[in-house]
Amino acid sequence: MFEVLFFFKENDYSCLKFKQIENKISEEFSNNFLFKKINTNIEKELTKKYKILNLPSLIILKDGKTIRNINGFIEEENLRELLNNLNKIK
Repeated sequence: MFEVLFFFKENDYSCLKFKQIENKISEEFSNNFLFKKINTNIEKELTKKYKILNLPSLIILKDGKTIRNINGFIEEENLRELLNNLNKIK
């Protein structure tokens, strides 16, 4: 199973907008992806570990290894396409 780490900051417009997309996508892909929301104000060690510089950010892991790193906002259609492509390579 893939893990999708969504790094965000409360009250940030881009993060709030992306959170709506992530909520929708996480329901759609819940069978093959485990989605985790990471508040960068609280989870400072994880933020540092993954070298998060821009928000929102996504880190996609497979077997604990980073396979994709997305810094900044990504449109819903692009995220859906990415996850569909990853589903094919399980």
